[in-house]
Amino acid sequence: MADSWWKSTLYSSEQFVEACGAVVFDTSTEPKQVLLLYDAESDEWVLPKGRRNCRESRIAAAIREVREESGCAIRPLPVTMATRAPSELEPADVEDTPRTYDSLTEAFMLDVRDLDRGEANSAHRSRVKLVWWFVAEFGGVVGEGEPQFRAEFARCDAAVGRLTFQKDREVLAKAIDLVDRTAAARGRRAANGMEAAAAAAAAAVPRNYDGMGFRDGASGYGVAQSGGFSSLGNNGMGGEVVSAS
Repeated sequence: MADSWWKSTLYSSEQFVEACGAVVFDTSTEPKQVLLLYDAESDEWVLPKGRRNCRESRIAAAIREVREESGCAIRPLPVTMATRAPSELEPADVEDTPRTYDSLTEAFMLDVRDLDRGEANSAHRSRVKLVWWFVAEFGGVVGEGEPQFRAEFARCDAAVGRLTFQKDREVLAKAIDLVDRTAAARGRRAANGMEAAAAAAAAAVPRNYDGMGFRDGASGYGVAQSGGFSSLGNNGMGGEVVSAS
C-alpha cells in the first residue's frame, strides 16, 4: 500500500466541528467602522461567529450567527482577493496556484483550532474546530442579540487593538486590507472608464473643419486624448479575473 504524497490527518465527523463568522463593516460612515462584540462573562472583545448547523451552508451560518449574537442583519460584501479555487470556466487541469478574482464572497480565512491543545484524549481522540471567516456589510439592526454580548462599531484602527485575541486581530487586519484594496481597485477602474469615455468622445469630434474656418485646436477648441485603457472579461465567478500570482 502506497503512502500519501502529503502529510495528512483524517478526522471523522465526531472529531471536528465547523464554525462560521464574519467581519462586518459599516461602509455608510466615513471612515468605515467594524462590528465588535464585548463578552461580559469573560471580559473579552471578539468577532461574531458560531457553529454551523446540519444542512446549513457556511455563509448562511455566518449570517445567522451575527444576527443571533449582535442583533445585526448583514449581507456578504464582495471583495477582490486571491484564491486557489478556480473559476468554473477554467480547464480541469488548470495549475493549482493562487489567482486574483473580483467580486468574491468566498471565505477569506480559515482558522484550524486544536481543541485538545496537542494532547489527544482517549475518550474523544483528537478534536479540531474549523472556523471559516467571511467579509460582510452591515444591513441594519433587527434584534437585541444575545444578552451576554454588547455589540459596538469601532473605527478599523481602534478595533484591531481592542480585540482580545491575536488570531482575531490577524483576521480583522486581513479583512480590512481586502476591503481597502477592493475599493482602490474599483477607484482605478472607474478612473480608467472616465478616461476611456473622454477619449471616445474626443475621437468622435471631426478632425478637420476647414470648411467652417478652423482645425483642431483652433478658435479655442482643444481636444485631449488619453490611452492605456483595456477592459477585462468576466471569469464566470461573478467578477473579473484581475491577475494570477
